[in-house]
Amino acid sequence: MEIIEITDRDSLLIEQLLNIWESSVRATHLFLSAKEIDSIKQYVPRALREVPHLASVYKGQHAPSRVISAIFSVILSQRTSCTLPSSAL
Repeated sequence: MEIIEITDRDSLLIEQLLNIWESSVRATHLFLSAKEIDSIKQYVPRALREVPHLASVYKGQHAPSRVISAIFSVILSQRTSCTLPSSAL
């Protein structure tokens, strides 16, 4: 297993990470309704593209199909913020 910083954020990778995010949130954030998760979900692809440092845990070769987990709270070298509209909360 290896943790690497992702520099090439193509559409396939963003889609795979979005699926990981969604399944993780649905499994662990029981206080959010499905409607609230769907509302927040629309902002996740942008956050994945814009976060300064994005890292993933890989098993085997460094290929998007081999992603087994994503580290969302990644090693940030600077303060970042993502403002969601109040309707998303």
